[in-house]
Amino acid sequence: MISIIRAVGNWAVPLFQIITLLIVAVAADQIWEEALKWPILFGGMVSVVNLLWLQWRLRRSEKRQPTNVIEQDVEQSAHKITADLYMTAVERFVLVVALFLLGMVKLQLEPMALMIGFIVGQLVMLIGSSQLGSGLSAENLSGKPK
Repeated sequence: MISIIRAVGNWAVPLFQIITLLIVAVAADQIWEEALKWPILFGGMVSVVNLLWLQWRLRRSEKRQPTNVIEQDVEQSAHKITADLYMTAVERFVLVVALFLLGMVKLQLEPMALMIGFIVGQLVMLIGSSQLGSGLSAENLSGKPK
C-alpha cells in the first residue's frame, strides 16, 4: 500500500517533485512546441505547495503537543487530533482550489496542462514517498535528529 505519511516528514520528496516537474515541463515544451511549460510547472507547484502545507501543519502540531506525550484524557486527545486532521484537510482543499483558480482565471493558463502538472506532482509524491521515505520513524517525522 502506498502512503503519503513517509512524504510528510521527508524534505527529499518535494525536491524530487520539483526536479521531475522541471524535466516534464521542458520535455513538454520541446515535444509540443506550445507554451505548456508554465501551466505544467504551475500545476505541479500546486502539488508541491500542498505537500509543504501538510509538512508545516504536522511540524506545528508536533511542537504544540508531541505525539509521544499521551494526555490523561485519551478521548479529549483523540478529539484534538481528529479536529486538527479535518482542519488540515479543509485548508489544503481550499488552498488547492484557490491556486487552481488563480492559474486558470487570473493567469489564463491552459487548464489541461495545469491539471497534467498537478497529476504529475501528485504521482511523484506517491512514488517518492514509497521510494525516498523508507527508514522514517515516528521520532524523526518531527525533523529532530535522534
